[in-house]
Amino acid sequence: MLSPLPLDYYDFSDLKSEPRKTTSIFTDRSLYRPGQTVFFKAIQVRTGIKEQSVIAGETIELVLRDANYREISKQTLTTNEFGSVAGEFVLPHGILSGNFAITSQTGQLIFRLKSINVLLLGYLSIR
Repeated sequence: MLSPLPLDYYDFSDLKSEPRKTTSIFTDRSLYRPGQTVFFKAIQVRTGIKEQSVIAGETIELVLRDANYREISKQTLTTNEFGSVAGEFVLPHGILSGNFAITSQTGQLIFRLKSINVLLLGYLSIR
């Protein structure tokens, strides 16, 4: 039987010395219903071996993707002096439930869309 290697065994020599960009994306909740608005914030950071800094004035394209990873909506925003952007996506009605995503070129966030199935039972009123 194989077991995972301890963390201190892994070789991190492939880490590049040049800085790389990452985007952290956050939402106000993790579970949504169709028709609700997803409020998000994204922070873009440049990370190097010895330093880390936010990236101000950079354009980020954020894409809302459905459970089949198809593009539903897209926004192009520019980071402020703190390296962040904020926005919102409205989730459409009549769409498949499942794991949705907000993606950028350097980051991704997954959240859940769950539909409510309501069964309305009629009743007969006899007068």
